[in-house]
Amino acid sequence: GQTPLHWACMKGYLEIIQVLVDHGANVDAKNNDGFTPLHYACRRRHLEVVRYLCDQEGANVDVRTREGGWTPLHFACNWGYLEMVQCLCNQKGANVEAKTKDGETPLYMAISDGNLEVVQYLCDQKGANVEAQDKNGFTPLHQACQHGHLDVIQYLCDQKGANAEAKTNHGQTPLYFAIHYHGELEMVRYLCDEKGANVDMCDNSCTTPLHVASAKTSRFEVVQYLCDQKGANVKAKNKNGSTPLHLASKAGCLKVVQYLCSQKGSNVEAKTNKGWTPLHMASYEDGLEYELIKVVRYLCNQAGANVEAKDENGKTPLHLASQRGNFEIVQCLVEEHGVNVLKAQDKNGSTPLHIASVCRDKSIVRYLVAQSVVPLSCDHSSQPPSGVLATIIGSGG
Repeated sequence: GQTPLHWACMKGYLEIIQVLVDHGANVDAKNNDGFTPLHYACRRRHLEVVRYLCDQEGANVDVRTREGGWTPLHFACNWGYLEMVQCLCNQKGANVEAKTKDGETPLYMAISDGNLEVVQYLCDQKGANVEAQDKNGFTPLHQACQHGHLDVIQYLCDQKGANAEAKTNHGQTPLYFAIHYHGELEMVRYLCDEKGANVDMCDNSCTTPLHVASAKTSRFEVVQYLCDQKGANVKAKNKNGSTPLHLASKAGCLKVVQYLCSQKGSNVEAKTNKGWTPLHMASYEDGLEYELIKVVRYLCNQAGANVEAKDENGKTPLHLASQRGNFEIVQCLVEEHGVNVLKAQDKNGSTPLHIASVCRDKSIVRYLVAQSVVPLSCDHSSQPPSGVLATIIGSGG
């Protein structure tokens, strides 16, 4: 579906373009993806080609691509090319409120690029709507926070009055985005101190900004600020019943765990909806064992966590560590905290050894076997470990 004019505009060959147009080439011809020559000129940042095409009588600056629904102005804004944006708007009156199939206006694209001059031009000169929402409910301010452009954030709020409490379809505010995607303290301070963002505002899953910050290993200063300066609720629970301490423990964020445990109201024995304590969380997570073992040791040694706490199914942290193959955590719970590998039974009568056997984790099975004389009786679910044990132990590795 490509015409010679498409190819020439893609390459930026202005003289060839002029010859083709002079010989009747269709400046609004669409390829199979709905791209016109002007789309390609904007996408490839060929300003002189864009100017030439905009001078042609039939050139349509608001035509949309088939798949994404982008206009040429979306592409120009996406590159942050001010002169090209001005050309499309001033020469041809491009629609600054045109939306892609995802509901994004050209202003969204300019913000993603972080070009403040283009953002200012669209808003100040062309009246772009700073509260326009895309299909997910994102506003331009959400977009600026997501991409970490503080100067754009300040402009939208201070000059254009953008709503700092605007919520997406999932109930997330710009503050949520600022913490989740970048976590820069200066940005968080601005939204809270200057614009009064609510630090305890929940999204649709009851997740607060403190939950978000606590789940990220690089957000300690933000956690500290939210609690010390803004009084964020350390006891807040999301829809799963997790507190910020649960999420910090799950993520292996030792510094955050230590800080949260020191806060008034923080509860190391708080349980999620399925009965998990922060220690359960740290014991179950995998892929971060080097960090998680430090969290486990801190929770047990300094924070006084109950190593035999049971969830709704009767599983202890040792059950979960055995299930996930977290050998060092299993070793810590048994050797440093005296968890009895035979007495720890869930509601089905399964011990950590049953769990490790079913999961066929040879190193943990061998370790647990070595800790005691192993009864080969069935658990309540009639799943004897003996056959599995014989296979695993006899396999030699």
